[in-house]
Parts: sequence; structure tokens; C-alpha cells
Amino acid sequence: MDKEEQDKLEKIVRSSLSPVRLAQRAQIVLMANEGMRNQDIANALGIGRVKVSRWRNRYAQSGLAGIERDLPRGAPPQKVDIKRLVDLTTQHKPAGATHWR
Repeated sequence: MDKEEQDKLEKIVRSSLSPVRLAQRAQIVLMANEGMRNQDIANALGIGRVKVSRWRNRYAQSGLAGIERDLPRGAPPQKVDIKRLVDLTTQHKPAGATHWR
């Protein structure tokens, strides 16, 4: 890590305007840069080792941009075919039941 990148991360950690999550991620990266192990960082910050590993890896892959945003959670949104849905609910009789008309 170069001095400029380290300065940016330190500024994020010190700033009271930084989101807490981003400041914690920057702290993880700075501690790793000092040569600390994941378990030691996790213990110092009171978080899980897996979380430390995740943010170190994202920083290694994408730099500062990798820790600035969360990845989307959950399943991707499903697209509903409205025409097919209306057709299924109004034009076809359910198996083993009568149509509601």
C-alpha cells in the first residue's frame, strides 16, 4: 500500500463524518497493512475473523472502492410476467379444483 492510499484510509478512520461500517473496514485494512493476522484484528475490533478476511480480500481485489460499498444481499429480484400471471389465474382451471366463476 502506498502512502497516499494509507493517508486516505487513516482520514476515513479519523473522520466523524465517515459511516461506521466504512471506518471499520478502513481500520481492518490498516491493521492488516501493519502485519496483523486476521484473528488478532478480529479480537482487537470485536468482530468475526470471517468478516476481517472478507474485507481484506475485497480491498486486495478492488482497492478503496472494494470497501466503500456493500454487495447486494439476498436473491436477485424476480421478474413477473404479468400477462402470464393473469392468464394462469383467469383462464385455466386449477388441478383438482373448480374454477371460481
